Amino acid sequence: MKHLVTVVGLVLILCQVGESTPHRSLLQLEPNAGLKVGFYKGLCPNKKVNVEATLTTKVQQEFRKDPTILPALLRMQFHDCFVQGCDASILIDGPSSERTAGPNLSVRGYKLIDTLKDLAEAECPDIVSCADIIAIATKEAIKLVSVNLY
Repeated sequence: MKHLVTVVGLVLILCQVGESTPHRSLLQLEPNAGLKVGFYKGLCPNKKVNVEATLTTKVQQEFRKDPTILPALLRMQFHDCFVQGCDASILIDGPSSERTAGPNLSVRGYKLIDTLKDLAEAECPDIVSCADIIAIATKEAIKLVSVNLY
C-alpha cells in the first residue's frame, strides 16, 4: 500500500510539471525547467522569502490534525489534471464549473488550498499558481505519509 500511494502521487505530480507555472518565459529560457523543489526561490519580491517552506509547514500542520488530507489532495490533483492538464480549474466555483460537476462533488481539501493560496499571496503576491499549490501540497502530504509508513 505504501508504495502504491507514493507511485500514484508521484505520477500525478509529474504529469503536472511545467503545466501550471505562471512564468512561461522562464521555462522557455530553460528548456527542461518545470516545477521542482525550490522553483520559486528568488522569484518573490522579497528574495529571502521561502514560500515553498511556508506552504510545506502549513501542510504538515494540517496533516498532523487530519491525515486523511492525503487522499483528498490526491483526488483533487487527479480531478484537476485529468482532462487537459493541471490548471487549478477544479478550484473555480460556479453553477457549471468542474467543482460542481457530479463526479467532483465529494472532492475535498478546498479549505486547505485556499489557506495555502492566502499564505502564498501574502509572501509572494501574483507569483505562485494555484495548480502549483495543489501539487506542492500533494507532494508534501505524500512525503508525510511515506515517512509515517516506515
